[in-house]
Amino acid sequence: EADDEPGHMMSIYEIHRKFPADGPAINGVRIKESFTRGYGDYMSSNGLSTNYTTFVLENGDKFFTKGLTLGQADAAGKRSTISVNNIMGATGKLAGMKGILRGRGASDGKAGYNETTAELEYWFEK
Repeated sequence: EADDEPGHMMSIYEIHRKFPADGPAINGVRIKESFTRGYGDYMSSNGLSTNYTTFVLENGDKFFTKGLTLGQADAAGKRSTISVNNIMGATGKLAGMKGILRGRGASDGKAGYNETTAELEYWFEK
């Protein structure tokens, strides 16, 4: 907690997601998992976080995003979020990948609940 006002929290976090076997794919290769690491500055669970995500495909290729997530909470502490992430680089067959990942989410930290839906728009630079 920051000491300036009640409810002012600064945080560092990591979210590890595993995708199902029929999950999203890029050029026919499924995304296996992702690791999001970030930091936030919130007043009563309302505020902005900066995050970095590594997406790992089944063949070992990876792509990396940097993004901002804006969260807002209701009186019960349930949050909704909107995020925009830019693709910053990639490995293997994804080298040269560029694009944007747009997301929306809902979470309840007390209940350990975090759900996100996202749309990935990408292209390859030569």
